[in-house]
Amino acid sequence: MNIALIVAYGEITGIVVAVTLAAVVGVGVAVSRPKYPVYLLLGVLIFFSASTWGRLEVTSTIYDRGTGQLNFSFVNLYLWGTALAMVLAGPFRRTPAAPCGATKFFWLFNLFFAAHVIAGLATDVPFFSIMSYNGVLNILNMSVLMFILLQAFDNPRDLDELTKLFMISVLARGIFGLVRFAFFGGDPINVYASYEKIAIKLTFFDINDSLTATIAAFYAAWRLAWDGKTLKPSGKWFYGVLLVVEILVVIFSYRRTAIGGFALAAALFVIQQPKPRRLAFLLTGSAVFTLGLGVIVTGRLQQIRGARGGILDALLPDLFGGRSGDVSSGRFSELFMAFDTIRDHWLLGAGTWSEFRGGVIAYHFGVYDFVHSGVVHIWLKTGLVGLALFLGGLLSYIVFVHAKRRMIEPAQRAFFEAAFAGFLFSIPNVLVGTPVIEFRTMLLFGLVLAIPYLAYHSRMQTAGVKP
Repeated sequence: MNIALIVAYGEITGIVVAVTLAAVVGVGVAVSRPKYPVYLLLGVLIFFSASTWGRLEVTSTIYDRGTGQLNFSFVNLYLWGTALAMVLAGPFRRTPAAPCGATKFFWLFNLFFAAHVIAGLATDVPFFSIMSYNGVLNILNMSVLMFILLQAFDNPRDLDELTKLFMISVLARGIFGLVRFAFFGGDPINVYASYEKIAIKLTFFDINDSLTATIAAFYAAWRLAWDGKTLKPSGKWFYGVLLVVEILVVIFSYRRTAIGGFALAAALFVIQQPKPRRLAFLLTGSAVFTLGLGVIVTGRLQQIRGARGGILDALLPDLFGGRSGDVSSGRFSELFMAFDTIRDHWLLGAGTWSEFRGGVIAYHFGVYDFVHSGVVHIWLKTGLVGLALFLGGLLSYIVFVHAKRRMIEPAQRAFFEAAFAGFLFSIPNVLVGTPVIEFRTMLLFGLVLAIPYLAYHSRMQTAGVKP
């Protein structure tokens, strides 16, 4: 017995020593080179898909590792650990972090989330049910990533390095997707082929690959439009290839939300151009959008004979459950049933652990703890209070971008505008998708929100002006 106690004590001591050493090393890295641990995290987010829906065999992703024993994934724990190291390194910072008004709203949201945790524990709800990924935990994760980015990239040189690494990484990911699409059957995560029985292959089913592709395509187009005369031939070739590759990635994803989001990003690009060249870009963008829409329609119409409602059911089979205009099945029915629960908990929410009163919805498989609408999901879980705080953060972001873009020369705001294009791309997914329950989606959304603040802070430093 004594030997067992000694062994156990030794193991605990070893863990404590290891954690202490890791904390010391982490703080040291966070002080001297805070960007490096962030690069590792961003590399995972860019190169590793999170989707499993559409794969017939049981599978998991890198974002699931650790959830079986620890309830939180290793990647999530790494995110929190990196943030903790940067908090501890804060007093040793040489330059101030980029200010960000939107984070005030998100941290107030997280404070309200903490109140839900206390309320849940007080009513005997298990802690890990309250902290479920199908709740609002990923909004906390999004806020943490924004904090990390604002801390790590506080000067123009590091932001320029981040920009280059992001574009090169997304290009490499895009080439991989196109090669796999052309020669190896496309993405194995393919809900259209496995469940809807449509004989099509695609580049990436995960909406986040189309998000990063849109950001990169917008950035490339902006550099070619505003810096084309000063770019070296190698630069023109790089951005030309980047633009074409990322457009193809989005088009051959066959995602309706991706094409819709890309159209919003393209509209932003056209609006921000000088009047003499708006028409040319409008015609080019319209051609790309028409091509993308044509690809989706052509692929969807392969199942037209099996669709009882005709074209509408072929294009939107999940909205009406296969019966055109019938809101008693499909996603519309899910939203109506969710509102039955919201009606009774409209102000403070039903709880981050809550389920809505559900019926027979095939794609939920009897689980009713998330909703196919980010807005409705937040309302269901945290009520009008939580929804107002979240939307307040987004509104603050929009106001900031609109106000500050006038203070930066067009040639200097490529990444600034590309990130806002990513925000516009995300709007359809926030409205009709499931972003809040997806770790990768919410972290990349946090990246999109943080970049304009970083770009503005960097530009003001270069100009010698206090932000």
